[in-house]
Amino acid sequence: MSVIEEHANWIISREQGFNYNHAGLSNRIARDNELRDNDKEQLRAICTRDPLSEITEQEKDFLWSHRHYCVSMPEILPKLLLSVKWNSRDEVAQMYCLIKDWPQIRPEQAMELLDCNYPDPMVRAFAIRCLEKYLTDDKLSQYLIQLVQVLRSV
Repeated sequence: MSVIEEHANWIISREQGFNYNHAGLSNRIARDNELRDNDKEQLRAICTRDPLSEITEQEKDFLWSHRHYCVSMPEILPKLLLSVKWNSRDEVAQMYCLIKDWPQIRPEQAMELLDCNYPDPMVRAFAIRCLEKYLTDDKLSQYLIQLVQVLRSV
């Protein structure tokens, strides 16, 4: 993971116009500029949208450009993951660094990350960690049919 973090930090520093060096910026985490109120409102609107509704390319670009702020809204993770260009090593490395420190999410959302729309092993590992932490036996019995369906689709 350290090579991935190193690459992600290099990309972040390059995006922000810094000269990256191994000693100075390797532990630096980029932060978005202060969000305007309408940006915060747009993030909330995207976050609260039905999980089955699709997000537009413009919304994906918007989410990705505000990805560091999204950490303060853990429930937006499934939407943010949809905005990642998974064929871009740079974006994947940055997403891995974000997800490493991402706050835990509710079991319902964690199960969403086991869907075929999220095939990445790091994403699935995060979902499993969330389920292990918050999913009680009683709650598991409520979701068992859904989990079996997810496993069948894999």
